Amino acid sequence: MTTYCAFLRGINVGGNNMLRMADLLAMLAEMGFSDGRSLLQSGNLLFRAEEGSAVAIEAAIEAAILRRFGKQIRTFVRTREDLESVLTQNPFREEARSDPGHMLVMFLAADLSAAELAKIQASVVGREKLALGPRLLYITYPDGIGDSKLKLKLDGTARNWNTLNKLVAMASDD
Repeated sequence: MTTYCAFLRGINVGGNNMLRMADLLAMLAEMGFSDGRSLLQSGNLLFRAEEGSAVAIEAAIEAAILRRFGKQIRTFVRTREDLESVLTQNPFREEARSDPGHMLVMFLAADLSAAELAKIQASVVGREKLALGPRLLYITYPDGIGDSKLKLKLDGTARNWNTLNKLVAMASDD
């Protein structure tokens, strides 16, 4: 069995796309996934399943949410090993140590090209820094996220460094 983490985009934020974690965990169990757990109320779900394609699991979860709750919720799935790699490959180690709440990882549906990253970096007007990883983008917001002028229009969802470390710790308990 493989441990996976599903990151759901835009649920329970500002009163939008309200979904109870208990209902999502029950849905995962009905789908045949085991040991479902959640962290926070913002769509971080850990579960175990037979090893399979993360993209196929994403599609299955999205379809199940649509059927059960009538909501189209973009979902990004990674294995525990993927998340451990995210932590060890972080190019912004000092920022993650000193200001983990403003250090984010955006999980993406597909890899960005170097040209796409260059275009995004050219749009940075503040002190934000970005770096590519496999189907993800590391981002630092030293002046805060709310005041940032960086607007990323990408098919992805972001989590801060504290949340990722908690998820890896939870996943490592398996």
